[in-house]
Amino acid sequence: MPDSAQNAIIMNPSIPIHTHYLSPASLLVLPLRETPIFPPHSTTRTLSLRAQPVSQIALILQHGGGILHTGSIVMRRGDYADFVLDSWGDPLVRSYGFPGEDSQAIEHLLQFHSTILEGLAIMPKRSLLSFGVTAGEDEQFHEGDFVVHLDGYCTFFPLWKILTDFRCQEQGRSCEKEFMRYWAQRGSITVENEQVPPQNNPQNNKVAKRYILEV
Repeated sequence: MPDSAQNAIIMNPSIPIHTHYLSPASLLVLPLRETPIFPPHSTTRTLSLRAQPVSQIALILQHGGGILHTGSIVMRRGDYADFVLDSWGDPLVRSYGFPGEDSQAIEHLLQFHSTILEGLAIMPKRSLLSFGVTAGEDEQFHEGDFVVHLDGYCTFFPLWKILTDFRCQEQGRSCEKEFMRYWAQRGSITVENEQVPPQNNPQNNKVAKRYILEV
């Protein structure tokens, strides 16, 4: 299972996650529809709005570093969550020895178990987490982002934990200092600093409007 809590900081706790990401209005426009689950190319894609009403969404993830990242997960309690967690931690699945550990294990389940795929939604980058050390511009932490993940993509290969430390040292930085720098910048919950919801996916807006009109 994911082991990222010690590698991430909630930078903007004023974001109301229930309305920001989980409300019916947000789930109508934010998820990436009919997009490859395993970028850049994959025959397995997220479902269309017609095939997956928002009430069906029960597992929310985000891409990061070219994988379906498990550093930040939102899951709805219920039978679906029990099934996902039981399958994810099943001794048989764990015995496969996926090199990407939890990330590749969940990718395997999504690819071969349609029941799990039917509940999945993938959010745009920087929605659930951003990256502070090893990231491209579209994944780099920006002020106001919800969560910063500090060890880059170490959930893909344990080796990344070593490489991330090396990268910090190579750039004349300390990973401990990186953590403390973000820790000092983290926000607190106040009415004044509440953030507006992230920008909608324009393509989803068009799909949602057409879907509503047709229905």
